[in-house]
Amino acid sequence: MTQPTYDARTIQTALRPARCAILVDINDTDWMQTCLRITEWSSAIWGGWYFILVPTDGQTINPMFWDALELYDPDYVRYYYKTGRDIEISDPARFTECLGREWKSWCDRYPVATGEANQRAIKEQIQSSRWSSFQPGEVLVLALYERLNAFRDPDGHSISAITCRSNHERYPLTHIEHLLPHLKDTVGARDFDFDGPLVHRLMVHGILGRLRPTVLTPEGQHRVNWSHQTPEQSETLAQHCLEPPVMSPASIASCAFFRSIEAGALPRPLWIVAGNTIEDFCLYYDLQRLYGSAAWIPHADPLVARCESSPERALEHFDRPALHVCSQLMRGATRNGSEITLTSTSLSENELLTILQSSQFASSARTGVVTQPFDVSFRLWRQRLYEIGNTSGRYRDQFVDGKSVSFIPTPKPKHLTSVPPESVNWITDVAIEAYTPPSNLNLGPDAIDYANYDNGLARASDYGFSYLCPNFAYFGGDIDDVLVRPRLSVMSADDVFSRLFHRAGYTVNRSDKGNYAAEIEHKLGSLDELTTFLRRPASQAVLEAYTKPIPDRNSFRDRCCTSDRWFLRFGAFASAYLPSADSNKVIEPNTSSQTETESSHSTDDAPIAADALARQMLDDWIARGLVHRGLLLKCDACRQLDFYPLGAVAMQFTCSRCRRMQTMVCRHWRMPDEPSWFYKLDEVVYQFARSNGHVSVLALAALKARGRRGFMYLHETDLEPVNANDGKKAEIDIVCSVDGEVFLGEAKLTGDLDDTTSMVVKRLKLLETLMEATRAKGIILATYADGWSDVTRTNATNVLGDRVQFLTRSDLMAL
Repeated sequence: MTQPTYDARTIQTALRPARCAILVDINDTDWMQTCLRITEWSSAIWGGWYFILVPTDGQTINPMFWDALELYDPDYVRYYYKTGRDIEISDPARFTECLGREWKSWCDRYPVATGEANQRAIKEQIQSSRWSSFQPGEVLVLALYERLNAFRDPDGHSISAITCRSNHERYPLTHIEHLLPHLKDTVGARDFDFDGPLVHRLMVHGILGRLRPTVLTPEGQHRVNWSHQTPEQSETLAQHCLEPPVMSPASIASCAFFRSIEAGALPRPLWIVAGNTIEDFCLYYDLQRLYGSAAWIPHADPLVARCESSPERALEHFDRPALHVCSQLMRGATRNGSEITLTSTSLSENELLTILQSSQFASSARTGVVTQPFDVSFRLWRQRLYEIGNTSGRYRDQFVDGKSVSFIPTPKPKHLTSVPPESVNWITDVAIEAYTPPSNLNLGPDAIDYANYDNGLARASDYGFSYLCPNFAYFGGDIDDVLVRPRLSVMSADDVFSRLFHRAGYTVNRSDKGNYAAEIEHKLGSLDELTTFLRRPASQAVLEAYTKPIPDRNSFRDRCCTSDRWFLRFGAFASAYLPSADSNKVIEPNTSSQTETESSHSTDDAPIAADALARQMLDDWIARGLVHRGLLLKCDACRQLDFYPLGAVAMQFTCSRCRRMQTMVCRHWRMPDEPSWFYKLDEVVYQFARSNGHVSVLALAALKARGRRGFMYLHETDLEPVNANDGKKAEIDIVCSVDGEVFLGEAKLTGDLDDTTSMVVKRLKLLETLMEATRAKGIILATYADGWSDVTRTNATNVLGDRVQFLTRSDLMAL
């Protein structure tokens, strides 16, 4: 009967509003009006100020916005399409003309039905009708769900649409109107209605949000009229844009939710986006949400997309009030020592350099230029929205066979006087200690154990796991009656990666080397203990003493009793452990009369302190099962010299080869006095050391050190196609998940991946195939040598590009 496994883990919970990414038509010529409408829609949603915009043609997404999506980690993805209401707001004359045509057509067909009610119905029909064909295609929808793990729509093959008329969206998002009656404090809530150039309205409302007038009381409405662009108005624009977003209507219910995590004491980066395209604006908008510090300087004339060659006149084409806002932000960033990065999706690098050389930008010594703004180094400054006081609910729970004993104490919002269960929805994040499986394998429904909670209600997220609250349906009662309280379930690394590779068409079996590594890790207790053991010079010296080549003597080789194995007496063990100890007693396995070779110095010459340290280490190795104490005895009949562990000998011993039982006498140990203890390296440890298994283990340890939230791994693994016709078996040395990102790789003792160039390329192609099949983040090439050969480096870069990372001995041995 299999014994149950027990495991205690710390669980952390946090409460937040939902995150949503909105797809926008990249070919929309009137994109400023569209983005303004989206801002108004998202401002009416709880936490909507934090939503991001992603421009797309419905088929593809720019890689930098894919980076933004993965960094943002949305719960939901929506797309915006234009209706007649958009036209009514942005182009009233065009809408009136359309309404006139439709009304005339109606009157011609139904002369007697020309009442005011019918006219209103026709107007509402035009307002709700679709005026654009934009819609994400099936391939893009599938890619979004697979790469982001967002909550899926019921059919799983589509993304819901939003329009400027869908301001009353409720489940699964929460409309801010349903929160206002229950807020404890709305002091400071203000709404700004800027009457001025569209680009200024877009800039200000993009930062502060924009609500419909009926949401707030008249005291909460503040109108700013701009009929002319004056320096004073530039100052006013800067003042409002630099105000904390907690004062805006978009954050009324989020005013207690905004905080930045993972950043620590690092200076906050400042991004400045130049350009007047929808991609430039969306890039600025997303950077503002992701990093909390960004500025946008659009062109004053939308048709002007070039800078003058003279740096003194480089900024004349750009909007003056926007430059004023940018200048204020740069002064603050310079004082704080923040990195300032100027970027654009529409301007060339030369044009950016021209702007950078202008006097306004040259004043900042830390300004830089990049073309791909989402550099991995800035991932630490990722912002998140959480409710203050609901971000660190910790408790300890027991797991029996991977399932938690207790139910999750799902948190409830604390900033509300009461929580209406039928109209307020939120997301609970759950982090499980030492459990961060690959994020591209959505194990959310497996981890959140609750009836009917599928991938539309539970997901893997960058926090750990997330699930929708208070429940997927409301059948009456108060919040405590309907609040979901799941149990947690964790999977072993073997099960997680088996599922990952099965999805890629492979079954997983631990290789011999991988089994050796797993067994020795079990003896030592953990990967960290094994890593410390392998990096310790004393351990390396002793292992080398046990695995060094046997001297080239035929009498030794031909009549070796246990496959050329070394057996060490204590003096030899101490000599390997302490280089200063001048003793070396080693017996070489052979069948000749000379069974012992001794150095000219006795162990009695070694310092007592050194012996004590060596004995302490030897005792520790014996207790952990790394070495075994016993005797070397020679059979009278078959002349086999072999090692007999302590439990296998008494007054008599049985020969390991001919199985003859003999009484142990002096001729069996062939020593002048009493027999001496010898120490044999455990077979698993011996095979691990001989097969250079330490390289892949140290590579895993180096990758684990990079993680901040969790690490999962497999030791060296054999992969076999599920369908025998799909390919050949493969072996892979490194399989791990660092903070939810999968890495595969090879570990080599030398700096060559294979013997010939063709074999190197073949191996790299296989790694590339496995990486794409498992949607891994990259390939790791680790070597115990000081560096990789030029052949391997060149071919790896040609095949894998920037997806390959090289590790050398210095990386593997770094503490």
